[in-house]
Amino acid sequence: MCELAGKGNVSEMIWFCKNLDLQGFGKRLKDVRDRYDTMMEKIMKEHEEARKKKELKDDGIKDVLDILLDIYEEENSEIKMTRENIKGFITGGNGRAIGLV
Repeated sequence: MCELAGKGNVSEMIWFCKNLDLQGFGKRLKDVRDRYDTMMEKIMKEHEEARKKKELKDDGIKDVLDILLDIYEEENSEIKMTRENIKGFITGGNGRAIGLV
């Protein structure tokens, strides 16, 4: 993703081409974003399964994802989070993904 962000985009330099994806950056960025999303969803599901197994032990050790999933699962929480919020926070989102309702 950083590699794509660092390259010059002709569509950004020529105003009448801004809606055209002449170099295919839009398609490649969407592909990278979708792969990150799939990877994060898999990690979150694995973490949730591990949390269910640990529930019986309750060793008290939590990481950031545990805390975010606790907030996500808590229905009476002051802060409402979505799975997208969690993914954005973990992957260093641009702030829009972290906008809490």
